[in-house]
Parts: sequence; C-alpha cells; structure tokens
Amino acid sequence: GRVVAEADFTSSYGPADVHGHGTHVAGIVASNDSTYRGMAPAALLLNAKVLNDAGSGLDTWIMSGIDWCIANNASILTMSLGAAESPGDGSDALSRYVDLAADQGKVLTIAAGNSGPSSNTIACPGCAHKAITVGSTQSGKSSTAQDAISSFSSRGPTSDSRIKPDVTAPGQPITSAKPDGTWTSKSGTSMATPIVAGLSALVLQARNITPEELKALLMNTAVDLGTSGKDSTYGAGRVNGSRVFEEINNTARTVIDASGYKVHNIFVPSGSREIRATLYWPENYSMHNDLDLFLLDGCDTDQCLAG
Repeated sequence: GRVVAEADFTSSYGPADVHGHGTHVAGIVASNDSTYRGMAPAALLLNAKVLNDAGSGLDTWIMSGIDWCIANNASILTMSLGAAESPGDGSDALSRYVDLAADQGKVLTIAAGNSGPSSNTIACPGCAHKAITVGSTQSGKSSTAQDAISSFSSRGPTSDSRIKPDVTAPGQPITSAKPDGTWTSKSGTSMATPIVAGLSALVLQARNITPEELKALLMNTAVDLGTSGKDSTYGAGRVNGSRVFEEINNTARTVIDASGYKVHNIFVPSGSREIRATLYWPENYSMHNDLDLFLLDGCDTDQCLAG
C-alpha cells in the first residue's frame, strides 16, 4: 500500500525487485516498522525500475524513469546508482538531465559512489551540478566508528574542480527491508542517499521550499567533520536532522536586482545556541562578483534586555 505506482523501464524485466537493492533503499526512506523505521514513515513511493535484475542498465532507461516520476508529481527523486563517466564534470547526458529535473522544482538525492578512498571518484549522475550528492559515514553499529567516513565512499572533487559530495549520511551498515519481508544490513552510499531523501521529505512536509533552499539548508546545518569547512571527503558534513528543524524557518529566497539591497528579518528565539546565515545562488547568476553580505544585530544589548 505504500507504493502508489510502479513502472518498468528496462524493456523486459518487469517492475518486481528481484535484486533486493530497491526494496532496501525504499525501506530506509519509508518503512513504518516499529523497529526498523524509515526516515519518513508516512511517505508514499513511486517505484521506477531503471536497472535490470543484475543491477545494470542504460542512461535512457534512467531518463525515462525520471520523466515518469515528474509526470506522476514526485517531490523527491532518489537514485542510489551511478557509474564512472568521462570527463566527470557533470556534462554527461544523464547528469544534465538531472539538472533539468531540478529546474522543474524536484529535489534529487544521488549516491556519490563506492569507489573511495581515492579522490576524483564521484560517480555520475552524482557529479550533476544541482543534485544533492551523498557520501557515506559509518553508523557506529557492528564495530564501526560513528561519523568516520566509510572507506568506500567516493571522494571529489569533480574534474571541473567542484567539491563533491555535498553532504554525507550514515550508510555503513544500515538495516532495512528485503523483498521477502525480512530484514538485512547493507553498506554503501546507496544506503546513505535515501536517509537524505527521507529527511528531505520531512523538510518539504514542514515547509514548501525550493530545491536550492533545501540543499543549502542541509549543507549549512550539517555537522562539519574532517577538514574544517566543506571538503571533498565529507562535503559540508554529516546531515543533522535536529539542526535542520531548528533552522528551517530561517531561510529566505529572493532575487537581488540592480538596486543591490534586500533586507530579511529573522526572529531568534531566546536561548538559541547560534544563528547561521546562508547566501546561495545559481551558478549562472549574473552578479557573482559584486555581492556583500551583512549580518546585523537587530537591537543593542540594553534594548533587548529592557524589552
């Protein structure tokens, strides 16, 4: 009852999950089991089978699946798949297709790949500019070290020197569903990616924001691990759901025009640990080279205490 529609784009294999990978990913997003509960246990699922029973397929199958999901009003498209592409700069056809889907208001969470620890190993379409590309951290279970990067997690940068992944999430090991109704543990960026997809679903349920805002929110609230700042191992860091919802109302989307100034007022509740401001813009934004960001206290200390 959770899968509201399904379709097979592999020409002949049928929509059933014989491999087990898709069921495991779906459970991480939306399982409502009392023990192995998914990130968004009330989410409804569209099952687009774009790889054959052995786990391989064609870009055109994946593109058709993307089209079908958009036509069926999916809010989030999550893809725990990928392959090495040359030149690995997001210019391949599938990565550009992902960017076009983002332009239609869709959130896309995509696995970074399992070719680490070497650098420059981000899989495509995870190298897409507008995707939320997800690496894997250890979960702390089965003798793993919580928040340590998974050795297999693909590292950036992309061949055009962009930092990827964008964020990381627990992916080693993760217990989720099997097609036969039992449970199993698997590891991979494939497991980390649906955690971010499920968190994104909760965000969109709470507030209708754009894919750009959501990506910026996830990155700006992540737990910074590894090298200080965004890096090509952890991205912006491991996603932090608690901080996301502390900051969810502190984003504002605007267009800065020739007049040059936009003012946003944000109420900071008493006892807040911190306030963060994120400035983000499309890569083709025309005013990159002439931007100033000022974060101003709305009242001086005496006035705040008196009020």
